[in-house]
Amino acid sequence: MLLAANSKPKRLPNRRPPMTFIVGIKSCDGIVLCSDSFENDGITKNSVDKIQLIGAQGWSLAIAGAGSGSTIDKFVAALRSKMTKGQFDQQLMESEIEQELALFNSKYVLCPNDCFSVIVAACASPFAHLLYKASCFEGQSVVLTPVNDKCHVGVGNELWRFLSDTLYNKRNCVEDNIRVAVFATSLAIKYCSGVDGPIQAVSHTVFDQFWKGYGSAEISALEAEVSLREFKQSVQNYWRLHTPPSRSAQLAEYGGVRAPGDELTLIDGVKVEELSTISGLRRSIKTLNRNRGKLQQRGSLLAKRFREAHPNESQSSSDSADK
Repeated sequence: MLLAANSKPKRLPNRRPPMTFIVGIKSCDGIVLCSDSFENDGITKNSVDKIQLIGAQGWSLAIAGAGSGSTIDKFVAALRSKMTKGQFDQQLMESEIEQELALFNSKYVLCPNDCFSVIVAACASPFAHLLYKASCFEGQSVVLTPVNDKCHVGVGNELWRFLSDTLYNKRNCVEDNIRVAVFATSLAIKYCSGVDGPIQAVSHTVFDQFWKGYGSAEISALEAEVSLREFKQSVQNYWRLHTPPSRSAQLAEYGGVRAPGDELTLIDGVKVEELSTISGLRRSIKTLNRNRGKLQQRGSLLAKRFREAHPNESQSSSDSADK
């Protein structure tokens, strides 16, 4: 349909993505919550505390959110006023959080830019560790969802999915998972827009009375132990080991690009098609002998790559040979 000459197309509201990266991880002995500290209100950039704690006798909550910082601060303050008295009651806690989320969703989420998400980690004596995630989107109802393993809010979800699927294990303890969380947040700071340090993290184990906060020195030590530079080098080494030389490397070394299995054609004077006949093999035997070192080196490299890529097969082969 053609638009009238004086009409203008309707402009959709711009949706500003939540400027943060937050992960929550359940462990075999506790729970971990980790985030960046970057906040941008469109005018200024600040470093803020994104993890807030609420506590009473025998129980406590750690809450972090992605979205409008002022809205999340109000949400935590509203929960704090309601939940700082009495013994821990899981159903009551879940009901109070859902009610506040629904109220804030109706009052403050009026356009796509107002949307926000929260992760709530709860601990209660003696051994209860609970993890929840909820999001307030324009025009949608709010549900507080229990999480059995790990969750994320904010930008960089694809990065988090890749790392958590690779590194997370339900048998991991808090000490293991704090390293995963710090490493993931370091990668998000480097590669995701709207994420910046310093990294913030808290944890709680069955032996703790309250949440443990990690100081800047501890975070820096963890970042040094799981260096992004060494991670990059490890990926490069893996790629070199499991793939042929790059085209540029083949061009530089051999003057052309060879397909796998064509290594013999790299030897001057040898035609692979002639090696299938006795006469052709006799004509090429001297050239092959002169290049025996190169062939042995190539064979050793291929054997090494095979053993490292198929450790079980190489072990079974050696066991069969011993028998």
